[in-house]
This record gives sequence, C-alpha cells and structure tokens, in this order.
Amino acid sequence: LVFQLEHEKLVTSLILALFKEADKEEDFLAKKFLSWYLEEQLEEEARSKGLIDEFDLFGRDGAGLYKLNKKMGKAE
Repeated sequence: LVFQLEHEKLVTSLILALFKEADKEEDFLAKKFLSWYLEEQLEEEARSKGLIDEFDLFGRDGAGLYKLNKKMGKAE
C-alpha cells in the first residue's frame, strides 16, 4: 500500500509538471485537459492514503483485514 501511494504521488508530480509547462506556454486548452487528470489523480492519492489509514486501524484484526481486502477487490 505504501508503494502504491508513492507511485500515485509520482504520477501526480508528473501531471503537475505538465500543467506548469502548459501554464508557462499559456496553453489554456492543455491546462483544462490536464486539470481533469489532476483531479482524478488527487482522488487516487486520497484513496491510497485512506487504505493505508484503514490498514493501520485494523492492525492484525482478521475480520477488519478481510473487509479491507474485499473493499480493495471492488475498487479494481
């Protein structure tokens, strides 16, 4: 889960770099296009953080981990 979050952060940074370049070039259509991806990516980061928080909360509780596993399976 931690690696997933780190990957999501990397993807976010890459989209932000593209957004900054579009801003510098005053490419407003590209900025609008990238804004959608950025919003989606921030949702993925939040989802990853939430899964880590739930995992930390459940600890070694088998029932809690089972629910988390089912939740992750539905998110695919």
